[in-house]
Amino acid sequence: MTRYLLKRLGGALFVLIGIITLVFLIMQMLPGDPAAIMLGFSCTEERVAVLRQELGLDDPLIVQYGRYLRNLTRGDLGRSMSKSMPVSRLIAQQMPATVKLAFAGLGCAIVLGVFLGVLSAKYHGTWVDTGCMMIALTGVSIPSFWLGLLLIFTFSVTLNWVPIVGTAGIGRLILPALALGFRSAGLVARLVRSSMLEVLSQDFIQSARAKGLRESRVLYRHALKNALIPVITVVGLQFGRLLAGSVVIESVFGREGIGRLLVDAINVHDIPLVQGVVLVTAMSYVLVNLIVDLSYTLLDPRVRYR
Repeated sequence: MTRYLLKRLGGALFVLIGIITLVFLIMQMLPGDPAAIMLGFSCTEERVAVLRQELGLDDPLIVQYGRYLRNLTRGDLGRSMSKSMPVSRLIAQQMPATVKLAFAGLGCAIVLGVFLGVLSAKYHGTWVDTGCMMIALTGVSIPSFWLGLLLIFTFSVTLNWVPIVGTAGIGRLILPALALGFRSAGLVARLVRSSMLEVLSQDFIQSARAKGLRESRVLYRHALKNALIPVITVVGLQFGRLLAGSVVIESVFGREGIGRLLVDAINVHDIPLVQGVVLVTAMSYVLVNLIVDLSYTLLDPRVRYR
């Protein structure tokens, strides 16, 4: 177990270094001068030259990259060019709202997906199965931003049940979480259905039914637990997608978060802020996938790491 954990951590470190390098090079290739963008209408050649020197933008590319890596080893993500604040402080201010939205969307995806998948497997081949899979297919097909606009029009504008914008309160979290998690719910539902159908055909399920156990106990205590391992893998991967999808949802619903922070940073060519947001998002994604891998032994004791 320890060797496996160290191996995964080493692999995660290489992944993060690759992401850091790729984002650094992409930001250097973007059109426009960060110094000129920061100065705006007061931009002159002399002021741009002074600001570029202060920011270290005149240094060779390899020197800028080495300085950035050296700062990362000390836990320094740099200083935002546009907001004149440490990147770590800006991310710490916006991260809780994004994490709350991502977990809420993941919760909607798991609850709705597992419910539809189990219901579809239980009534396999009936109109219930068809209806559940139609809902799942709809979730996979509809873009999250369009679903968000549709939810706003229906429940906020027409019915006036929940507020439209903002981050305070549970009411403002329901619609963004549903818009963000509905696509993942469709994927989870289809996977739960196929996995449940495979498990329900095995001998130990027939033995459980022969003992006279209630059908609900057979489904949820025996079948669902054994069908969850491939589902857990997909859920871990979907969490990374939900973090990335928060960029669109936060913009549609006017919510705070690192998604909007990233968009604003790209618009003003704020290289340190973009690199910091991408790095933190990538670290979150790698950490969640590591936790997912380690959770297999809790669901199936037969799984061992060598």
